[in-house]
Amino acid sequence: MKTVPFKMPAATAEDWVMQRPEPRPQAAPTEPTKRLIIDLPVRLHKRLKLGAVERDQTIGNVIRELIAREFPD
Repeated sequence: MKTVPFKMPAATAEDWVMQRPEPRPQAAPTEPTKRLIIDLPVRLHKRLKLGAVERDQTIGNVIRELIAREFPD
């Protein structure tokens, strides 16, 4: 089983949870949506996830922005 080292920056787990920033609210879709499921190599998924966290966004928002930029209306 894979183990991940974890360093808790707060005195208790509850303190640590309470320090989390509030998640950004997502705007309600302005049109009907479709679900897209893709397979990514693990390394690419990690890069995507880290990039989204660094930008304080969800992976979904990052992907939507990339697609909108690549395929404008």
